[in-house]
Amino acid sequence: MYCSKRECRTGGDRRSLKESEVGCLYTPADGRERNTKIQLISDINKFIFVGDIPYLCKMKTYLKTPTSDLTVHQIRKIVCETIKWCEANVGTKHKSRTLKFCVRTLPQGYTPAYGCYDFNKNCIMVFRNYAPTVKMVVRSVLHEYTHFLQNLRWYNNVLDKVGYNNHPQEIEARGMECFYSVCWNDIKKKI
Repeated sequence: MYCSKRECRTGGDRRSLKESEVGCLYTPADGRERNTKIQLISDINKFIFVGDIPYLCKMKTYLKTPTSDLTVHQIRKIVCETIKWCEANVGTKHKSRTLKFCVRTLPQGYTPAYGCYDFNKNCIMVFRNYAPTVKMVVRSVLHEYTHFLQNLRWYNNVLDKVGYNNHPQEIEARGMECFYSVCWNDIKKKI
């Protein structure tokens, strides 16, 4: 979480609120001790109250941020920026349809997965209940974007012969996941 320095007025005394002062007692000019309180707001922002004065502090999103702390809109923004990064740095298909994406909750009873690429719908799906952190969301998008670029015509035939772990297209997609930190460093300022 970050809090930029903000000026507050209490009893004619000017003080600045710093990150180190969050959640501590301080004594303004009037001599009464005041406690700072933090209240969680639904869109991952926090208000810090110093006396009766609220300060809005926006939380930064990190790779270790749990997806349960993020809204669907925030996860969609991460997926969108990751796809834009892939288009700029990995490439696109020539004459391809527009790649779509969605963030969903995978229902009980399905095989757990962080995400999947639907060739017929040309859509990357990220399952927020199985991707526990932002890191796994970014890795999932990189993995599925690799499948978008691949020729999947014989995917199932090869899958039957060698299995998922030894499938050459899965090995390539898992290799692409290694670029999650490079991708995140480029997109984190846009989120």
